[in-house]
Amino acid sequence: MSLMSPHLFLSPNYRRSLVETFYRKQALRNNPFGLVSPLTFGTQTIWRGMSAGINDPDAENCPKTSITSTNGNQTPCMLYGEYLQLDQLLNCVKPASEIYGNELVHDEHLFIITHQAYELWFKQIIFELDSVKNLFSSEAIDENRMLRITSRLNRIVVILKVLVDQIAILETMAPLDFMEFRNYLSPASGFQSVQFRVIENMLGVKNMKSLNNYYVCIASHQQFLRIQHIYTVLDVIYKQHLLKEKSEG
Repeated sequence: MSLMSPHLFLSPNYRRSLVETFYRKQALRNNPFGLVSPLTFGTQTIWRGMSAGINDPDAENCPKTSITSTNGNQTPCMLYGEYLQLDQLLNCVKPASEIYGNELVHDEHLFIITHQAYELWFKQIIFELDSVKNLFSSEAIDENRMLRITSRLNRIVVILKVLVDQIAILETMAPLDFMEFRNYLSPASGFQSVQFRVIENMLGVKNMKSLNNYYVCIASHQQFLRIQHIYTVLDVIYKQHLLKEKSEG
């Protein structure tokens, strides 16, 4: 169940039944003969914590006590905002018009959040491409490994579709509204996105000219320089192709 699951908007009793069903299945999987008390399925400490979170309106103020996770380890009580580091994340929206101008330009807030969302998705794409590259780097790729590769590449495709759809959000901002704060952004440009260039590089599109043009004043350009000299996803796929030809020949 994702953090933003629609189940969060269901009635407390129904949500409790969903959680109870989940942990009962977990318990039966670990104990197929059913030698588990109905009140102790899963991990009892976790179940009590989940029950309190569903029924107690003050659960978000739960004390910092440790709980027993499903693997038996002791972990601190984690709150939603702490897990997502929302204090830091939401504090990253700092409109230039509000800092350097007389007042906040309304649509700049949307502009910043949209582009920050792009960068977060770029980070996930890079994470997935790294894992795909590592899976392809293995000497032998079995069916299970290939299934994981396909699944993660499909995930990247879905993310890219979301990124295209996000353009529609920016289109709700009129050109004249954008011009109200554009001068504060100079000489910033979307072409300066280091992560976008890293994605290009990981897919085999290496362009040192873009580095020279856009990253002279960006501290993170060192990351891009390192990426230029490592194997790309295209490289490891080609290597696998050569190994396959050699084994079949």
